[in-house]
Amino acid sequence: MLLVPGFARRAAVAVALVTVTPLALIAQSQTERGENAWKAATAFALQGKADSALGAFEQARNVARAIPDSVLLAASYRGAAEVHSVYRGCRDSSLALLRKAVEVSIAGDRGAGQILIRALAAAGKNAEAREAHTALYADIKDQVPRSISRESIGYLSALAAIQRSAGQQAAALSTLQNARMIADRLASGDDSTVKYATTDITSLNYWVTYEMAQLMLTSKVKGVSAPTEGKALMDAVARATDEPEEGNQRRFKVFRLSDRLVVNAWRCEMSGEKCPLPPPGKC
Repeated sequence: MLLVPGFARRAAVAVALVTVTPLALIAQSQTERGENAWKAATAFALQGKADSALGAFEQARNVARAIPDSVLLAASYRGAAEVHSVYRGCRDSSLALLRKAVEVSIAGDRGAGQILIRALAAAGKNAEAREAHTALYADIKDQVPRSISRESIGYLSALAAIQRSAGQQAAALSTLQNARMIADRLASGDDSTVKYATTDITSLNYWVTYEMAQLMLTSKVKGVSAPTEGKALMDAVARATDEPEEGNQRRFKVFRLSDRLVVNAWRCEMSGEKCPLPPPGKC
């Protein structure tokens, strides 16, 4: 039978749909399975269930490799690294996983790099942390730290972590204050007439404010130590309801497990409950 052109086109589309749709549905199902595994892993980690968290992160990584999905893969490496650091105390394993996360991250996703810088600084590897910081922002070095952008917030907060580890606490506080100013200007659309109080928490200034609070609470340096102000900032962070915004790639939040546990414990204290922080892991 001779097909008219219009029917032929419709038939071709139908054949294409029959051929492509099952594969698309499989891919969608795999993506959802990977994302759900990542969500389960983060929930397990916050509950202190390290083995379950690592198992779920591994499941998410397996899905990410099969699809493939670089964003999910990087997020899963990153999450597993933080579980190893917080609950297992395995710094070398954590750093190896973070380096892998950086390696597989897509262009523009600096989440793993920022966590790696903090981990290196916490380990006292300041020279390596500075090298990682320079490499992470090499493509936009002429734009930060002065531009009113999320990149500048990340650049400055990572730099502050290095400064703090190096004992430059006054410099770290100044750097964080600059990052907070940029976050507030960005939240206001760079409208200089909009003023934020120090304890006003937005999704953009959430982690910067947290870092300022922790520095003020723990520092012994005159001019940096400010327990009353630090407590007020932590109270504000603990009361905040906005999900913190982190970087340009926000499909999976930067987990920051240790910091989230600190915020949760502070929130419990405010409500009269007890949520002790996990004891340091032994690798």
